[in-house]
Amino acid sequence: MATRTKLLLVLAIAGSMGTGYALGQETHMATALHLLRDAHHEVELVTAAGSHRDRALDLINQSIAEIQTGIDRDSDSDNDKLHRDLDRARDLDKELNRTR
Repeated sequence: MATRTKLLLVLAIAGSMGTGYALGQETHMATALHLLRDAHHEVELVTAAGSHRDRALDLINQSIAEIQTGIDRDSDSDNDKLHRDLDRARDLDKELNRTR
């Protein structure tokens, strides 16, 4: 296998490992988001507890917003990392072609 092909293969494997970890974390965040939305629904059904109910709903809404922001930022940073990895692979490919 040519050096260039080996290098590109190594970069692809390394990138996919990082992406796999990120996807695993994203799954946990999505699960947390789903559970918080369920909790919000359950607290909405409470007819007693007055201001405690309202405070709980506010805190759940804040948590939902934070998790959604985290999911959005992780998605953006994963895309940025992928683009950096591709740029690095292109640079290495150019360097290999120059040394031939």
